[in-house]
Amino acid sequence: FLTPLVWIIDVGESTPRAQALIDTLKTYIFGAEHSVVKLENLDPAKQPRLWTPYQYLKIITHPTAVSSPDIELPRNTFKVLLSLSDENLPKNPAEEWDICLALGSEAPAPRTKWDRQGWLVSEDIAALFTAIDIRVRSRHIELIEAEIAQVRQAQYKLSVIICTHQPEQSLVDVLTAIADQSLPQKDYEVLVVNNNPLEVNIVALIDEIRAEKFRKYPDHLKLLSCPILGLSHARNAGISEARGEIILFLDDDSIAEHDLLEHYVEAFIENPDAGVIGGHIMVNLPGQLHIPWKTEWARYWSQWITGNTQFTVVHDWWEFPWGANWCARREALLRIGGFRSKYGRRGTDFSGGEEIVAASLIKKLGYQVAILPQANVIHQVEPRRFTLEHLKHTLRSGLFVQYQAQMALHLPVETTIGSSFRQIGSSLLKLAAMFHPKNASRKTDLIEAQYYISARWRLLWRQIQDNFRRMRRPVTRSKV
Repeated sequence: FLTPLVWIIDVGESTPRAQALIDTLKTYIFGAEHSVVKLENLDPAKQPRLWTPYQYLKIITHPTAVSSPDIELPRNTFKVLLSLSDENLPKNPAEEWDICLALGSEAPAPRTKWDRQGWLVSEDIAALFTAIDIRVRSRHIELIEAEIAQVRQAQYKLSVIICTHQPEQSLVDVLTAIADQSLPQKDYEVLVVNNNPLEVNIVALIDEIRAEKFRKYPDHLKLLSCPILGLSHARNAGISEARGEIILFLDDDSIAEHDLLEHYVEAFIENPDAGVIGGHIMVNLPGQLHIPWKTEWARYWSQWITGNTQFTVVHDWWEFPWGANWCARREALLRIGGFRSKYGRRGTDFSGGEEIVAASLIKKLGYQVAILPQANVIHQVEPRRFTLEHLKHTLRSGLFVQYQAQMALHLPVETTIGSSFRQIGSSLLKLAAMFHPKNASRKTDLIEAQYYISARWRLLWRQIQDNFRRMRRPVTRSKV
């Protein structure tokens, strides 16, 4: 629930004191991993209602010149009025301001007409920042809780959410495949979430596809914007605006088969206890690879094919479906508060695991997690991503994400310091056996073993550091 804040800062009169205040505030903002956006770069209509907590900060020099916010802001934006002076503070500022602050002495300030509006006066900028941070987060949690409690009739059978950071031709292919489904277009909607505020060409791209592929139902293809970098943030933004009973998440390079949506809708109808259902992911290998290769490595590029031939309920986290082709009931996603933002890819990094954690939380609510092998996508990976660096970082990231999820108790705790030592020892013995004259090991086996041992050593060092951080000395010594 504690998503980073998105700040919109508006200075009524630019003065050296106002600029100094902004510079100081930004140190706290970026230190808390929040972000600052310019209002001119935002289209309020494309911003999600939830999981992206906007806060508008209006800085004024003269507190007597207080008026209502006169600009269009994203929905549910928290509005903050900050005066550079604590003199002549009005008792009745406009009701639209959620909180009124002033920089000055801590002498008693006038109390406004509206509850929890202010005034709050302090010389400590850190205290003012904390007051804003707490109020915005608290309000946003209230909004999410209200959404969870609200019984809302679904408008569509299914919503498809596609998050993108650097849209390429593959996104066009994905949307084309989704537009041409056996499920009637009137029964589903498509939400594209742009997770890169600097990417402006996507607007024209979506408009073109809408005109060509969604002529009969143009409002069934929508573009959202999520300025907080991270796949989990973007997916939560999509959940906020989705109006389907079930939600399908596809990567922006996952090409759906013609009957994908129909299979998912039928599976959820036939299995009312299912909360999460995922299908197979098949990687489309490039015509020529410039690295050593073995078939089993395709999983490091998100290939996920099980031995199941029909709908199958799974129970252990390592059996859970992967995120490039992952479907869940919107109600279940709301009840767990959406995807945990500590997990999931950020930009072009190698993080992940958000769908495994979400499935684990949904399972704890009593829902089933299942595999539907009839629901297939083709993962159209860019040829430039087939590198040994990708292999090394994906393998390492997988181990670290599993450890992180276990430490947060989202998954059973299996990765201990002792188990890491045993895994490293076992891997070293296997590596040594590969060099035996009678063992005709392939180069790929040696590469994978080397990367795995390196990742295990890094994880072990992280575990040791975490163990020391958890150690605490007693505050006082008992007297004997």
